[in-house]
Amino acid sequence: MSQAQSLRDTLEWILADRVRPHLKARGFTKSGRTFRRKRYPLWDTINFQGSRWNSVTPYSGFFVNIGVGSTEIDAAQQQSDPQLPLLPIFDRRWERVVPELPDQVTFDQHSDVQLLADGICDGLTQVVAVTDRFTTTAELVDWAVTHNKLHRMQQVCRYLATTGNLSLLSAYIGSLREQFGDQSRWAIFNRHLTEATGSCSAVLVQLGALDPLPGITAD
Repeated sequence: MSQAQSLRDTLEWILADRVRPHLKARGFTKSGRTFRRKRYPLWDTINFQGSRWNSVTPYSGFFVNIGVGSTEIDAAQQQSDPQLPLLPIFDRRWERVVPELPDQVTFDQHSDVQLLADGICDGLTQVVAVTDRFTTTAELVDWAVTHNKLHRMQQVCRYLATTGNLSLLSAYIGSLREQFGDQSRWAIFNRHLTEATGSCSAVLVQLGALDPLPGITAD
C-alpha cells in the first residue's frame, strides 16, 4: 500500500469512527466525506475536502467546508428554476468560522491519530456552536446581506423578491451598486440581479437600485 493510500485510509477511519458519532449526537448524518443535518427551516453541511497535493506530499492535508442553507430560500429557487443548484448561504472554511482553527489540517504517518481526531472533533464542536446561532431564514438572510456581498447574491435577492421584502431587497442591491456600480462588471451584476428579482426589478429600477436593461424601459 502506498503512503498516500495509507494516509487516505487514516482520514476515512477518523471520519467514520470518531467524527461520525461525534456529529451524529448533534443531528448530522454522514455521506462520504460530507455530513448533513436538517433543522427546519435551515440545513447544515460539513465537508472534508482533501488537498490537491496529497498525492505528491509526504503528508496528507484537508480543508473543512462549513455551510448553512435554508429550505425556504431553496423553495424560492425551485419556484424560479427547478434546475438551479441548492447552495448554502453561509459558506465558509472552518477557520473563517472559528479563527483559532487551522486553515488546513495536515498529518503524516508519524502523527498521533487519536490526538488528531480529538482536535478535529473539538474544532467541530466550536464550529457547530457558531452555526447553531442561525435559527431562522431571516437571520441567515440578514447575515448574508451584511457579510456576503456578491456571494450568493442571486439566491438571496430571489428569496427577498419572492417574499416581497422590497425594503431589504432595495437596501441590499443599493449597497452592491454603491460598491460595484462604477466597475465595468456592474452591467453583468445588474443583469443577473434583474433576472433574480423578476417582477420586482421594475420597482428597483424606479428606486435607482438597478439600471434598466437595454431595450427595456421602466413604466
